Amino acid sequence: MTDLQATLRFHLRRKTADLHHRLDTHIGAFRTRVDYGRYLQSAELFRRLAEPELTAASDEGWFGDWRPGLVHDALAADLGDCGLEPAPGVEQILALADPAAAWGALYVAEGASLGANILLQSAEAIGFSATRGARHLAAQSRRSTPWPRFTALLDSRTDLDPERMVDGARMMFETALACFDPATGSSNPSTKLAAFA
Repeated sequence: MTDLQATLRFHLRRKTADLHHRLDTHIGAFRTRVDYGRYLQSAELFRRLAEPELTAASDEGWFGDWRPGLVHDALAADLGDCGLEPAPGVEQILALADPAAAWGALYVAEGASLGANILLQSAEAIGFSATRGARHLAAQSRRSTPWPRFTALLDSRTDLDPERMVDGARMMFETALACFDPATGSSNPSTKLAAFA
């Protein structure tokens, strides 16, 4: 086992740090209900694109007995709570063609649970909760507990190409950025956001 293979999670963290920073910048904190509505629309779009790929990879048996945390249905319900429509689609750039790329993408998806507690607190401060408008954040917060088990499984996959894992992780971050980056237009407020405020 090489040093690289023994620390796959840290290799992925280093190789995706630039994209992770950009995504964190675009998500930020929710200071207003309009901020939160914009976030919900972008998050729902991202999960709409990502979760079918993760589900297909799981169905292929690529993740063993690990099941991805799926929150799209909760996001759709949160949008409904807020009277918002889903954002228009963007081009699908995520294609998980092999187990290594799928594990890299899964690393990004599961890692989202780590910041969910902070986001949930921000959502609660502007009037949302685990039963109205912030269901998906509550669900992701509950996923943070298995993170050590997930990273142990990830680090054990020394049979997989680390650079293909990086490719999958970067594809996942790039998909998220396509949904959250205002430059794409997808995360601009919908016509309903003004009324939502």
